[in-house]
Amino acid sequence: MDYSISLVITTYNRFDTFLVHTLDKYANNKYIKEIIISDDCSNDYDKLNIYCTNHPKKELFKIYKQPSNIGALRNKIVACTYATCEWICLMDSDNFCDVNYFENLINYWNQNGI
Repeated sequence: MDYSISLVITTYNRFDTFLVHTLDKYANNKYIKEIIISDDCSNDYDKLNIYCTNHPKKELFKIYKQPSNIGALRNKIVACTYATCEWICLMDSDNFCDVNYFENLINYWNQNGI
């Protein structure tokens, strides 16, 4: 079965310290069909927008900025509404997955009838 995953990342001022070092890994993962980044009204939106607009796989990225700081939980809830794929992987901007995580996840789903 062909699974499609929306990687949803919520963030607040973590572009320089974390996201800039991890986004390429996710953009090159064959199971991730879109990367949604929801900025909770921090100072990072312009940096995120420039990075994603200039990325070789810019079509994967969807960047949103909350008009005011709505807090971590509400940002997660709102960010998930932007996803268009069958499955959502929700992460904070200071988390990361090993390169094999999504492949192992798909293998698990295939073996267990998910």
